[in-house]
Amino acid sequence: MKNTLFTNAAAAALTILTLSCCNKKEESPKTAEAPTIEWAANPDFAVMEISDQMDIDIRIRAEAGIRDFVVDVDSHAISPAISLFTTDGTSRMDLINDSKLIAMLAAFNIGLPAGEQLQNKTDVLFTLSSLVPMISDISGERDHDTNHIFTLRMTDNENRTLSKSLIFHYSYIQ
Repeated sequence: MKNTLFTNAAAAALTILTLSCCNKKEESPKTAEAPTIEWAANPDFAVMEISDQMDIDIRIRAEAGIRDFVVDVDSHAISPAISLFTTDGTSRMDLINDSKLIAMLAAFNIGLPAGEQLQNKTDVLFTLSSLVPMISDISGERDHDTNHIFTLRMTDNENRTLSKSLIFHYSYIQ
């Protein structure tokens, strides 16, 4: 009798365990939302004329955290100066992994977030409002009617990438 009672209790426990295991819905791991790059003053990222006062505040969101952030600068006016700041001597600004660039940006107080201000962050205000107007100061007549392109490339911690180009037009005015 004890054996039968024990066997029945064990069978009941095993049945309950099996049912509770199988009735649970398998939950898939939550995937973070895709990263975004937004420009409230220019939501369509249309070409913008360079002026003394500009609103170039870019909101970068990466729920999984930012792993890499690079800005490729194509500008006759400022690319040569940027290449002096980067480890590889190009106007490709790796704002997380290029320690020379990060140190130079801090020393000259350029105002661009870099290093720990970007890495693994989920929401960053990236502003070019003081940098881009310098193009008109540097350019002069030689760069009349030119475009200056800043391509933002971001990869999040889930290996998703996003790229946006910001195009600024310069017209020399005497």
